[in-house]
Amino acid sequence: AVDARGRLESAETLMLAEEYDSLVETKGGHERVIADKQKTIEELAEQVELLETRIRMQDKSKDDCLVNSEQLSEVERLQKENSSLKSELGEKNKAIKMQQQKLSDLKKALHRELKGQDLSS
Repeated sequence: AVDARGRLESAETLMLAEEYDSLVETKGGHERVIADKQKTIEELAEQVELLETRIRMQDKSKDDCLVNSEQLSEVERLQKENSSLKSELGEKNKAIKMQQQKLSDLKKALHRELKGQDLSS
């Protein structure tokens, strides 16, 4: 009976030892999985940071495009205004030349008139 009891305890000890080894092995597997998951988390965090940086750069680029678009609109408006002012200036120059011609004609007429009065006196 003692011998059977010893074998039973020995068999129990062996089963417990095997179960312990199995649990240690499972624990090691879980630790590897956890380490892999932590590495994946770190890699994903880096990717998120890179994507956030790209988004900020795209937002800045978009803002720059809006500014450039506004500047382009302003340049176009100024070019139209410049063209209009050049046209207006050309018309005014023509009017001045016509006025100068009329003034010259009036001076000649006045000069002839005064010469005519001098001769008749």
